[in-house]
Amino acid sequence: MRSKILLQLIILFSLAGVIASAYALYLHYSEGPVFCDINTWFNCDAVNKSIYASIKGVPVAAAGLAGYGFLFLAALLQFFGVDFSAALGGKKSGLLIFAVSLIGLVFSLYLTYIEAFVLATFCLICVLSLIFISAISAASYLNFKNNEND
Repeated sequence: MRSKILLQLIILFSLAGVIASAYALYLHYSEGPVFCDINTWFNCDAVNKSIYASIKGVPVAAAGLAGYGFLFLAALLQFFGVDFSAALGGKKSGLLIFAVSLIGLVFSLYLTYIEAFVLATFCLICVLSLIFISAISAASYLNFKNNEND
């Protein structure tokens, strides 16, 4: 029962991450005004159009969209009892979900560092994304440990 609740949390926060990343990707290519350009401390445009917003031409928001999409689908499969981990040599699905979320968390923390200490401005959508991936990482760790003890 506890695993089902944790998976529901992962599904919910992953879906929120998909929405936030899709909107950030829209803003990346948008030319119009952005609601979250509030002041010098909170300016989504400054972050989303900076040199740090893309890696080798791929928008960071697109990577977020792919990562959150994967986490959403993986948690949904595990929720319905599908063990997709055979490709990993029989390891549990929960380990893969935790590993991907941890990679996302580390990358998100790196981007937050860039916002704070290089750009000196924050994107509200990016801050929300950090909250989402932090919650997913915590829930996926608990889910993995819970299933490991079964």
